[in-house]
Amino acid sequence: MLNLTEYYQWFHHYYSNFYSSDPDIMRMVELKENHSIRVAKNARDLAEHIGLPLKKINVAELIGLFHDIARSEQAHLKTFNDSLSFDHGDRGVVRLEETGILDTLDIKSRENILFSIKYHNKMTTPSTSPDKMLFTGIIKDADKLDIFRILPPIVAEHDYSPILIELLKEGRVLPYSEIKTMADKRLIRLGWIYDINYQWTLAQLVNEGYVDGLIKALPDTPQFNEIKDHIKDYIAAKMSESM
Repeated sequence: MLNLTEYYQWFHHYYSNFYSSDPDIMRMVELKENHSIRVAKNARDLAEHIGLPLKKINVAELIGLFHDIARSEQAHLKTFNDSLSFDHGDRGVVRLEETGILDTLDIKSRENILFSIKYHNKMTTPSTSPDKMLFTGIIKDADKLDIFRILPPIVAEHDYSPILIELLKEGRVLPYSEIKTMADKRLIRLGWIYDINYQWTLAQLVNEGYVDGLIKALPDTPQFNEIKDHIKDYIAAKMSESM
């Protein structure tokens, strides 16, 4: 049986090593420390909802706890932009292996945790074992759910990049590399909807008003009404699927 309390203690001690007298760095460190705690809860709640056994529920919670372990380093670079620093999923795997915190776990659990952390921030996940795909889907959902909850609404004019508009029409997850304006970040968030893996997560986003808020923020034009209708139809279809 996993002693989750010990892992939480280790996690807080690890993050405390990055505390700083610089208020900007400290704010960023605490932001990701607190985010990780909430994501761990989201991951556990989702794993319980889909009926996983206790061992896998605990593994899902650990993945949520450790998924952003490398963000502590990025805080000292004063950026959470991977393209300006390093891939925090890849770096997180390196740090967890270096510290040996997962060494007492069985090999399968350890591999599932490391794989899920490596790919939680990637647009695509390579085909692999069912368990690795399961846990990667859980952490992606748990992470996005908290991000939706904590990010403030986008305040921007409607100067959207044409390529993002076209990709969103196709129901695609949008690449960060194509962000050119503040308004584009609104489209990025809408694109996240197409990357939600579980009905439970989608239901939270719908019931808490995040999807409706994003849709209402779009202009009332034919091309954006097409996008709105596509998103609504997609959500209705996903919510009607048997899981």
